[in-house]
Amino acid sequence: MVHNMLLHCLSVYSRPISLIKDMERWMHNFMWSGDIHQKKFVTVAWHTVCKPFKEGGLGIRNLA
Repeated sequence: MVHNMLLHCLSVYSRPISLIKDMERWMHNFMWSGDIHQKKFVTVAWHTVCKPFKEGGLGIRNLA
């Protein structure tokens, strides 16, 4: 639900692309390591994670 509210705000208001990239990096880091500042090596590509459930992803949308 928080993810959907974030997507709504990003679609309504214009944000710098650097902020969007930072937020995607934080989401990626948090998902794999539990900390937004700690990067962890993963074996699943982010674009695969962003696919819908029916296509084998987790249903997370790209912010860009």
